[in-house]
Amino acid sequence: MDFFHIIIIGATAGTLSMILIYIYLYFMYRERYIAIWAVAWFTLLLRNIFFDSGIFNWKYSILPFILYQLLFIGCSLIFVWGTSIFVGQTFKKWWVYGAASASLLSILLFLLESPILYKLIPPTWFAGIVLAWIAVAFIRNVDLTGIGKVLIGIAFALWSIITIIMPFFFETFPYLIALTGGILRLLIAISTVIVFLERSRRNLIAQEARYRFLVDNAIDVIYYYRLLPTSKLEYISPAVFSITGYTPEEYYADEKLGFNLIYPNDCHISKKFIHNPSQSNKFSITLRLVRKDNIIVWIEQKCMLIYDKMDNLVALEGIIRDVTDRKLEQAAALNLVGNMAVTIAHEIRNPLTTIRGYLQLLEKKNKVTKVRLA
Repeated sequence: MDFFHIIIIGATAGTLSMILIYIYLYFMYRERYIAIWAVAWFTLLLRNIFFDSGIFNWKYSILPFILYQLLFIGCSLIFVWGTSIFVGQTFKKWWVYGAASASLLSILLFLLESPILYKLIPPTWFAGIVLAWIAVAFIRNVDLTGIGKVLIGIAFALWSIITIIMPFFFETFPYLIALTGGILRLLIAISTVIVFLERSRRNLIAQEARYRFLVDNAIDVIYYYRLLPTSKLEYISPAVFSITGYTPEEYYADEKLGFNLIYPNDCHISKKFIHNPSQSNKFSITLRLVRKDNIIVWIEQKCMLIYDKMDNLVALEGIIRDVTDRKLEQAAALNLVGNMAVTIAHEIRNPLTTIRGYLQLLEKKNKVTKVRLA
């Protein structure tokens, strides 16, 4: 086995490993452009195995040559497609027209029995233009500040130059072309993964910031209380200040503050929940709290239990809502119903009293009539 075949085998193994990495990332994150990039690398792998290694004599046979330049151009188009999705651009149809033109011109030059240099210029120059566009797309359109997009932009630019000059040195320096191309492919694959991870990290930070904004500005109180390995209030939203008069920092400083605010007559509700949280989790808990200004407020709490893989209760997540107004409205409604019942009873009792009086008179009259007849 000569040095050239060793280089080809190394490039093939490196390309295969990167395909496996892309497949893993796709099943982890389900991003479509990752699957498209994996297909592009797989297309390049097929070219390395069947043509660059010399298995098929594609230089002088029409059918293998067509397959070779179709893999060359097809790989370029797939890279453009995936990159367009990644950078948020639409896939332009003129890429397809350019690919078709380069393919037809290359086949025509083959049929005219042109030298290998001229046969390779259409597909390689098209691929070089594609690689240059990808380099510019990553550097200009990827809104990241890390080193990943710079590395991938430089690698694609160098690969573009190597691909464009490849026909002129294909037969004189094949080792150098193969070695340089293999190194650049490995650098591109690694830097692509870096760019993807940088973007994923940025998106996660942005999502966390959005969720934090929503939670911090919610009217209801949202909290997270850790139970294992040690009990600790890890988060409580700022809305707790408007309900209880205490800031979140005061709750973090005093772990028992929330329990100390419970109205004495409602402590049994809290103790019941603590001793049997799984049962209390099925419904909301309503109890009273004593605010910092000694005003009594009604709260409604809905709690979700968090278990680990060993089925141990490790944390509580819950929402606390101020229902004082609702309780007052219910009390007012009950008071109104009571007043209406008293009024209705009074209105009904008056005519009933009159009827009762008449009945008593009739009863006395009947008794007097019976006495006289006797």
